[in-house]
Amino acid sequence: MLKQHGVADIKIEKNDDPIPPAVSEAVNSSAQAILENINRAVVINPVSLLSLILLATPKHTLDEDICIEQLDTYRNLLTSLPYDERTQVTPLSGREIIAYALKLKLIKRVNHVLGNIIAIEDGQAVLLTYFRNNILHAFVLPSLIAALVNHNGAIRRSDVVNISSTLYPFLKAEMFLKWHEDEIQQYVNCYIDGLLNAQLISAEAENLVSPMPNTEARHQLEVLAAPVMQSIERYYMTLALITQRGSGNISTRQVEELSHLVGQRLSVLYEFNSPEFFDKALFQSFIKTLTKKGYIRNNEDNAIVFDENFKNIAQYADLVLDEVKLQMLHNITAFTDEELKEALDALAAEQAKKRAKRKKK
Repeated sequence: MLKQHGVADIKIEKNDDPIPPAVSEAVNSSAQAILENINRAVVINPVSLLSLILLATPKHTLDEDICIEQLDTYRNLLTSLPYDERTQVTPLSGREIIAYALKLKLIKRVNHVLGNIIAIEDGQAVLLTYFRNNILHAFVLPSLIAALVNHNGAIRRSDVVNISSTLYPFLKAEMFLKWHEDEIQQYVNCYIDGLLNAQLISAEAENLVSPMPNTEARHQLEVLAAPVMQSIERYYMTLALITQRGSGNISTRQVEELSHLVGQRLSVLYEFNSPEFFDKALFQSFIKTLTKKGYIRNNEDNAIVFDENFKNIAQYADLVLDEVKLQMLHNITAFTDEELKEALDALAAEQAKKRAKRKKK
């Protein structure tokens, strides 16, 4: 990697010497390649697959028969459309996966006369997010397609491809996805065909159509749509913060700090505390990609400047998130000038305390 970037012979004499930009680029490229290749070699194990499904439900519970069907559907989808040739998928059936997780005491079976229910054991939800996050990238494209079809009921296939292509650079940066931006449309079409073959969606003329409400297929589609939602909510939240302040009125650093604070507050609305939702690095990655794609730029005062193209991205959220969620995100990101100053002052004071503690140590 060092030779590829022409920096193999560069020597840095002292630890505090500035790192040449070419070396930084080589390190960043190496890190990107390593993370993408880790994701290519993902192992879809029983616990990860079950975590992905149960954490996508409102109370982390699911009818046992539906859970088994969902597990088998996911396995079949990954087998027919593997994320990569190095990806490995558990050979266990849905029923065997549930038996395996029960043995590990990660889930529990609630017996009921109308049908048994599978639920995450008390205190295990946060642990299972780790397992879910290890395989999330392998499902994010089908999840985005499912979210678009599920939310709209019927949507043109070409719109799904175009919207997915627009959002893909942000998902790629966040999850270290392997596909290049110029080839993503063909993979979106492949996943659309995969969902059609699995009968989770149907085609009518130019439209992709969701199953009828209150059917097993519709419920499966709703569960598949859930994994991508946190990312879309984070994106919309950051876009709303920037838009609400107006072009040229807030800096990149302020947006990152505010997004982190708002994300912390928003996580309370989830069934359990989800630290990765408000991870500051994810907001930094999103803003960096916005800048790279030309949606925003910094002016001479280091404030974020944007135009109509930037506002158009936020409109895509309307095609994924329901009105209640959009309104909630809009309200939680609306700051007056005074509230903004108080929040940033409080954050600065907190950071000063942390620095002082570190110095004492």
